[in-house]
Amino acid sequence: MTARWCAHVRGQTDDSALIPSLLIHVEHVRSFSEDIPIAYRKDKGGKIAFDEPTTEGTPHQIFSAVREPSWRLTTLSADARSSLAPFAEIG
Repeated sequence: MTARWCAHVRGQTDDSALIPSLLIHVEHVRSFSEDIPIAYRKDKGGKIAFDEPTTEGTPHQIFSAVREPSWRLTTLSADARSSLAPFAEIG
């Protein structure tokens, strides 16, 4: 069984700039769970260009025996933040 969700978020670069991104969360029962942040930019004509996705392992949220709130904040690793840097001035 697999569960997933996505959200429109603002990713933070190393210099604290916020840029538009998609955050996709995927988890498999009794297996791995990961977040996939994907930065994007929109040109003046409205065309959207996506950056390469970054994958980060994360604790299970849906298939978890722990009873905690279902919401959480995701903190991107330094590698993920630096990969978002080219989009900081576009935001």
